[in-house]
Amino acid sequence: EALPASGSNSIAGDLALANELQKPFFIGEAGISAGNERTEEQRAALFDAKITALFNNEGDGYLIWQWENDAQHYGEGCGGGTCITNNDPVLEVLG
Repeated sequence: EALPASGSNSIAGDLALANELQKPFFIGEAGISAGNERTEEQRAALFDAKITALFNNEGDGYLIWQWENDAQHYGEGCGGGTCITNNDPVLEVLG
């Protein structure tokens, strides 16, 4: 679900409350794994749907977890296929 609306602490509910109170709302450290569960292209499409839904509902920002830059050794210990790397299809979504 691009903008989860179920449950008492749903993203859609929290976003609606932030908008009502005229407060900023952003998603921080969002991760979607690629690998065994889905391809990098499928992950990019999911991020695109989630980011689009947030901004279409007056959200203010979306932070994807995490960047992996082998040359600088960032993200050491990043497991589960959540890292975004050079040439990752997610970069086109952020374009």
